[in-house]
Amino acid sequence: MSLEKSFSVAIPVLADSPGVAVISPPFLLEKFSASDFLCADFCADTVKSPFQPIMVSFDGKPVQLGEININCKRSITDFQNPDLIIVPSVGTDFDLSLQINKPYIDWIAKCYRQGSIVASFCTGALILAESGILNGKRATTNWCYAEFFKKKYPNIQWHIDQLIVDEGSVITAGGATSYLNLVIHIGRKFLGQQTALRAAKRMLIDVERHSQLPYMVFSQHKNHGDEALKKAQIIIEKNFQAPPSFQEIAISCGLSTRTLLRKFRATLGLSPSKYLQSVRIEAAKHLLETTNKTIEEISYAVGYEEERSFRRLFKKLTSLSPKAYRAKYGVAVFLNSKDLCSCSGSK
Repeated sequence: MSLEKSFSVAIPVLADSPGVAVISPPFLLEKFSASDFLCADFCADTVKSPFQPIMVSFDGKPVQLGEININCKRSITDFQNPDLIIVPSVGTDFDLSLQINKPYIDWIAKCYRQGSIVASFCTGALILAESGILNGKRATTNWCYAEFFKKKYPNIQWHIDQLIVDEGSVITAGGATSYLNLVIHIGRKFLGQQTALRAAKRMLIDVERHSQLPYMVFSQHKNHGDEALKKAQIIIEKNFQAPPSFQEIAISCGLSTRTLLRKFRATLGLSPSKYLQSVRIEAAKHLLETTNKTIEEISYAVGYEEERSFRRLFKKLTSLSPKAYRAKYGVAVFLNSKDLCSCSGSK
């Protein structure tokens, strides 16, 4: 198969910091070097990938990530206008990550201004956000760190529920393995739908993943230092099946309803009713994962007398129906796996 155009792809191997995913740069290199994007059928013929990926470092020298030494072919100073830059995840000591990766941040901003398309996945969005290229744009990142990103970069429209957000010249993807879907999305963007779909089939990538909602766990964080608000949270969590009225909760916390409502919205980003809904749905998820209770029984157990309302809310907050969620995460998924059973019982 002839190739009309090739695309240069720069994969910066960011400086090491605690929590960094060492495997990311090599995996990206392998995916974009593979012939999957050009195979018209499922034959084993070797063809050249239209993507020309290169791992780059600040000075072109190898980068030590943990115990792994990663070779880099070029420095960022002599690779000024790649067609595409893909920024992998960074360590979760975000202040340190920003400090030690400052040269990459400046380089990415410069390349973006010169016409490069810039993409990131997982916490790599930190580098894009700090560079300023996401200001005023929509973006996503690893849902685990949503609150940090929203507070540090309020000028960015964070759509954490989305697996991939494409703003044309900037693309962000969600947590961890979302890089696989990002690879296919980029393939579609550069090479078209059918070529990308063939690649997804060859690489066994589920192209139906569009949301992070099925993976998200409601964070009932209470380390905000507000004891009255913390008490209100605990009251709701302990009595979510049949909670006291909001006025009763406010009185128990020694606050007016107006003040407590303001605290919920300002500190947690949720109204009390939304907080209650999230607590209930998280409890329902646990029951779907660990029991064989019917949907009706679970609906009633978490405080909903009307099953239809429960089903509608569950899908709104998880993007899956209760039945689909159980099929994806229920204990039977693991216990009924013949392969798992045979492996665990092998001598």
